[in-house]
Amino acid sequence: GTGCWVLQADDVKVEYFGAKGDHTTDDYVAINNAAQYAAKNNQALKFSDKVYLCLSEIVIDGADTLFKAVRWVGTFKGTATSAEYSYWTGTQGTVILTKGNNLLTTKFKRLVNENIIVDGVAFVDETNKYPNNTAKYAIKISKGDPSVFPDHARYITGLQFNNVAFVGYQQPVIFRGNYTKSQGGYTANYIGPTFFNYCYVYKCNNGIVAENATLNRLS
Repeated sequence: GTGCWVLQADDVKVEYFGAKGDHTTDDYVAINNAAQYAAKNNQALKFSDKVYLCLSEIVIDGADTLFKAVRWVGTFKGTATSAEYSYWTGTQGTVILTKGNNLLTTKFKRLVNENIIVDGVAFVDETNKYPNNTAKYAIKISKGDPSVFPDHARYITGLQFNNVAFVGYQQPVIFRGNYTKSQGGYTANYIGPTFFNYCYVYKCNNGIVAENATLNRLS
């Protein structure tokens, strides 16, 4: 009908699902719906040169969506310092803004899901400044749920973060393995290779964190 969005192949924009990117409207529902659709259909999720407010955590669960990859693509070309003030002075590209909440968790299912790629996005927690951050993480990469899927000691590969900034989080990126005694230790929880290219961490309590897992190769 007139005025309707039409989805094109390899072109999933958050605006198609109703995202405003005006810094004040909570775009959680729109971004979540767009993210689930893009992951399920193995397409990149595209963000414009805007500030998107997201007040709830997005969970992309491989057991539910059976995604092959999670790919978020924006336009960010600034630094972490410029990202911190982007919602006051005009953006330096794509900014996803939180207010004390975690942003994204991806849960990988064994032998189905492969990777996560984030390119050109700044993640900023607005309400808390170092060292009293309440948003624990911007992105958590997890290896499924061992209580439901005991064999989810998945070797996740092809993780890429390019032109990305993190501002104001306790732990910007967490790699979370599923260590259990029956799996023989942390060696069953390799995550890698992982690439960080032109990435910035500013006013965060920690940097990149590995919990119950080992990063096989970090570049």
